[in-house]
Amino acid sequence: MLPRAMFDLIPGRKLETELHEAAVFINNWKGRSELVRPIVSCHAPYTCSEELLLKAKDMANKEKLKFHMHLSETRKEMFDILNSKGKYPFEYMDSIGLVDENSIFAHASWVTKREIALVGKKRATISHCPTSNLKLATGGICPIIEYDGAGANVTIGTDSAASNNSLAMFESMKLAALLQKHHYWKADVASAQKLFDFATINGAKGLGIDAGSIEKGKLADIVLLERGPNMVPEHNVIANIIYAAGPQNVSDVIINGKVVMRDKKILTVDEEKVKKEAEKAAKDLALRAS
Repeated sequence: MLPRAMFDLIPGRKLETELHEAAVFINNWKGRSELVRPIVSCHAPYTCSEELLLKAKDMANKEKLKFHMHLSETRKEMFDILNSKGKYPFEYMDSIGLVDENSIFAHASWVTKREIALVGKKRATISHCPTSNLKLATGGICPIIEYDGAGANVTIGTDSAASNNSLAMFESMKLAALLQKHHYWKADVASAQKLFDFATINGAKGLGIDAGSIEKGKLADIVLLERGPNMVPEHNVIANIIYAAGPQNVSDVIINGKVVMRDKKILTVDEEKVKKEAEKAAKDLALRAS
């Protein structure tokens, strides 16, 4: 899933242009690739006007696409919305029709119990980004166990390399589990299987992809791990994946039935070329920002 993220409350960005460019992006990708699917995305309530949020969600509904935004990431954001709208963030978003089973909300840490119940009732998706939250010191620990109990679709995310430095899902799964244990002072509050489901089955469900488990008829999206020293002893393979495994254990990757990595060698792209291009792009961006 890829978006053309929209903003209209920052200099140089205009609502009409944002919507137009998002529409062009959707038209360029919708139904044209088995691997790339467009999604409608507004960055956050402090960078997007209510009008943009409403029109973006309407676009998502008409195009039958998922809608995504960041919400309730910080304490300041929560109180800013409460003071300006008279409602807590999720209550405000629900009042304008944004909270439903086709919406994905990243972070969602600073929430009330009433909001958790609301998100669960609407079967919305929560994308918990523990590594990013810790790096940015946003405070608050996303109550994913409470969301799950209320009926929300809980998933695990990274929030991109921009605020995480990596896209390591193994790291994010482990941190998500440890944060819940730490927050509730309860070692068994988040089982390894529950965290594994958040990252796999729930992730696929949130994105509308028929994958996330190895079953007949589902997309063959599979990661194979090798038993390195860090995976021994193997009392519980799921617990080992959550608490001990890392990228070094990945030996093969299959996407939509196609082998893209075998024996730790990427088969579909020139890895060295991509690294060089990434370094060049990073230097160009740094020069523009200086």
